[in-house]
Amino acid sequence: MAGGYDPITPVYYSQSIRQYFSNHYYVVFPRTGHGVSDNRCGQHLAKEFLNTLANPYDDPCYEKVKNQKIVFER
Repeated sequence: MAGGYDPITPVYYSQSIRQYFSNHYYVVFPRTGHGVSDNRCGQHLAKEFLNTLANPYDDPCYEKVKNQKIVFER
């Protein structure tokens, strides 16, 4: 999982290691920064994948993340 606006570990970092994983899904949270696992949907998708190997793109939670508003706060 990668945050589309992650300045610390940009999307291309995680894209570059995909070749080393045979059983994976690559999920980009388009309107999220570094805290993908801080996101409720991110936590849910990670748990579902680890427990069931389910395709995260089939989960309605991912659709919500794609359409979420970007919030900038201190």
